[in-house]
Amino acid sequence: MAGYGLPPKAFMFWYICNENGPTEYIYIIAFTEKQARFFYIKNGYTHMYDYSLDPVRVVKTTKRHELGDILGQYAVL
Repeated sequence: MAGYGLPPKAFMFWYICNENGPTEYIYIIAFTEKQARFFYIKNGYTHMYDYSLDPVRVVKTTKRHELGDILGQYAVL
């Protein structure tokens, strides 16, 4: 599987809960963009008022996180 031996990355996605809500950002820990998108969909973020399936940003992680972890926009990565 891709990524073995390398630390996972943090993929930043955004969503808006309702018409007047603020844009919220989350990081999803995954090895690939496809894998991150899977966790995004699986956890129901595509049921929000507005969202994007394309990550806004990809960051290398320096802390240990579990595959599939969903972290807030101010998380220590």
